[in-house]
Parts: sequence; C-alpha cells; structure tokens
Amino acid sequence: MAWIVTMLDEAAEDKDIPVASGTPPILAIACVADSKPKYLFEALRLAQAIFLNPAYRGFADLFIGVFSDAPKEYVAAYRELGAKVVELEEYTDKHGPSNKLTVLRSTLLDAYDYVALFDCDLLPVESFGELLNFEGVQAKLADLSTLDDTHLTGIFGRLGLTAPAPIWRTSIDDVPATCYCNAGCIVFSRSIFRSFVERWFQFNDILLANIEVLGARSFFLDQASFCACLSTFLDKFRPLPLYMNFPGHLAPKVYPLDALNTVPKIIHYHDRVDVRTGALDLTSLPNVQQILFHFNGLTADRRKALRDTPLFWDAIHTMPGQRGMSPSRRAGALALVRCAISSVAPRNILDLGCGTFCPQGLESSLAYHGVDFSAEAIRIARQKCPQYSFRIGDIMDAGNLETGDLVLLFDVISAHADRAADLLVQQAITHARKAVLVSLQLPDGSDAMEGWQAASARLGSVAAGFVPVARLGTEHFFLRLNDESTRIGRPEIAGNPDLSGAS
Repeated sequence: MAWIVTMLDEAAEDKDIPVASGTPPILAIACVADSKPKYLFEALRLAQAIFLNPAYRGFADLFIGVFSDAPKEYVAAYRELGAKVVELEEYTDKHGPSNKLTVLRSTLLDAYDYVALFDCDLLPVESFGELLNFEGVQAKLADLSTLDDTHLTGIFGRLGLTAPAPIWRTSIDDVPATCYCNAGCIVFSRSIFRSFVERWFQFNDILLANIEVLGARSFFLDQASFCACLSTFLDKFRPLPLYMNFPGHLAPKVYPLDALNTVPKIIHYHDRVDVRTGALDLTSLPNVQQILFHFNGLTADRRKALRDTPLFWDAIHTMPGQRGMSPSRRAGALALVRCAISSVAPRNILDLGCGTFCPQGLESSLAYHGVDFSAEAIRIARQKCPQYSFRIGDIMDAGNLETGDLVLLFDVISAHADRAADLLVQQAITHARKAVLVSLQLPDGSDAMEGWQAASARLGSVAAGFVPVARLGTEHFFLRLNDESTRIGRPEIAGNPDLSGAS
C-alpha cells in the first residue's frame, strides 16, 4: 500500500486543494466497480480525479459499489481517497453492464438532492452545478445510432410500449433518434429518483429474460432498458449537453467541428488507455489534449508506483482489445522471435514480463517459459497456449528466475532512464545463456532515425553489445549476443522493411 500513502501525502501538500466546507454536498456520484480488474482500476482513476480536483470538494460525494470478492487493496485505496464504498451483490451474470444499476438501490443515496450514475471510465474535469436545477432525469443522447429502428421496435414491443417519435438527434453523427441515450452519465433529481430506478429495473429484468430481442447488440441492454424507461418519463427528461459526457474513443475525423470545439466537463475515455503506462491516451483530439496532459502529469508518479503492482497489470490485461499485443504487432514480434531463433538456435526461451504474449507455432522441441506477476495475464496466456509453461512471479527477483538460451524482454522498459529498468536489462543478460531480445517504446511522433539513436543510447548506457534489428511503429527491438560463438543472421533479420537506416 506504499503507493497509496505516497499519493495521499503528496495530495495533502497540494495547496490548491481546499478543505471541504461544513455544508454537505447535494450531489452523490455513484459507480460500480464490482470485482473486475478493469472496472476496479477505472474506479480508482475516477476517485483520484475527484480527490485531486478542487472543483469537486464540497460539491459531490463519490460512492463506489464493489462485490464481496473485490481485492481489499482497492477498497482501502478508495476509502483513502475519500470515496464511500458500498458492498453489493451481483444482479445478473448474463449482462455485466446491468450490474451498475445495483448501486442505485443503496439507501445512502437518499440523503442527496441529486444522484449521478457514472460509468467508471469517466474523467470529471469541472463541476456542473449549473445543471442541478432540474426536477427530473438528465442524460446525453447517444453519440451514434447504436440500435437501429428494428432493434428498438422489437424492444419496445416486448415491453408493451410505443417508441417515441425521433425528435432528437445523435450527438456525433447527427441523425434522427428517439430518446436513446448513453448511460455513462445520468443525473437524477430526488423527486424522480426512486420511481425511475424501480421502473428501470423492471424493464431491465424483462429484457434480460428476452435478451435475444437485441440480437448481436445485447451489450447495450442497459441502455435499451433505460431508453424504454425514459420514454415513460418524457415530461421529466432534459438531454445533457455534449460536454457532460464527451466521447473520447472515436477517430478524430468522425467528430463534427462543433464537437471538436467543445470544452468537456466530463470525458468518457472508454478504452483509450496507454497499456504500458496507464496514462489516458486521447491526445489526437485537440479539445482534450491539454486536459489530458495535465491529468496524466498530475498522476504520473502515482501511476508509476502502481505499475510495480499486480493490480495495474491485471487491469490492463482485461481491457477490451488490450489482452496483450495488437494482432499486427503480435505478428511482427512473433516474426522477430522466429528470426532470433533461426540465428541463435536456442533450446528454450525465457520471457520476462510475458503478459499474454506467447509465440504460436514454435518447434515442439523448443521449450517456452513465461513469467509475469499479473495473475490475469498468466491465466489468459495459459488459456491461449496450454502447450507452454507460465507462472506468476516477480521478474525483479533474480534469485527466483530460471535461465534460458534466449531471453525476451518485451513491453517492460521504456526509453527513459529508470534504474529498475536498467536492473531488469542486466538481469535478462545474466539469465540468458545465448542472447537477449529487448524492445523499447519511444514516444509517438519520434523521428525514425532519432528514435533509433535514442533507443541505442538508452541500452548502451546499461550494457554494450545490443544491435538494432527491427522497428514496429514506435517500438524498437534490439538483440544482444551473450555467446560470442553465435552470429546474428543479419540478412534474415534486417529484411524488416522498417529497419532501413537503423544501423
């Protein structure tokens, strides 16, 4: 828990964070992290954002719902950050997002004039007191036409309702829409809260029992039931402005100009997270660049400390689309491993910090052993490649590591000076009988030649003998021979088209 203590000590010294006033907040913000690593980690980021934001002091209390099997480290961290933790029971195992409704039944929320239901992957930037003047329910219309007329007709028909006329428009692609909203941020007034929530549960229960009506769009079941419920409260509905739930996951070309000129008060970042650092990665959107740079800078030391715990990597490996390398990068990395095998002729491979990467299709006589301290990563890797050996372990613990003819060190070190990373490189060299294959990630926008030079200098400061062999995007790969009798098959490895001008 040292990283939590450090974070709180630093925050306490921040003169810009005022002491909460004696007047209790009128707003409760509620989210559900259940016990999934991804949501638990996102809720921690949400708690940090609120704790470190002066605009939220005295404005809102944060409630985080967890299941009984949530790791105690997260529960303690939430409380240290001022959040109120509510233990919940699972509502359904059919549809994960529906479980976020459970926190709304907590009687603790009845003490507030307004309740905001948040998805965990929201970044609050500014308070929104100007919106707490409406007796009803507020939510932002969907960004895109997620459910078409066929889906909505079937949903409303199954619930015995008539779909409202499409008098609204989606917020990004600007097409006619019913009251179908993104359920990532919903604001209720006390006067409507209980009656709306209970009806929402009723509609959600019916759709859960008839989930086939959504077809391939079943993931959006909670939004569909919310839309149906909202259709029965239209006289109490006010759409939230785009700045209250700004989507950060779309390609820049998708946004209309007025959207890119919007200054968000709440950013919905979805899965836009740098899997190596845990930083939010929305810098392709000009209207959020400075906001994200500030938040990432504010939390950089805390994220760095967290990266040295299994909590971080368990969360990263459960993010949609982030279970290890992307398909294109995985193919490139696998090709490099095969080239190294051709040159070094190892009998076995040791992969330090393996994550979920496992090279498919190797010769059956070649033993592969991966070590990572993320239990989730090891679980996924074993599932993907049962023919290989994996174990949970600390790759910093030199006395508890095997040796290998070829040692891999992918996605573990960066191009920035870091004593711990230096020790890992030296450890990889020590545990390699023949060779080490290392990757370094350079910042986006790095010039190719400058990138090679920076990466070469970085590794050269640790140990001599590393030779550049390939580049995949902004990631640079280097091979070092420990066995001088081995010679690198340069023509085969240097055939990578990205290698031109590298050496």
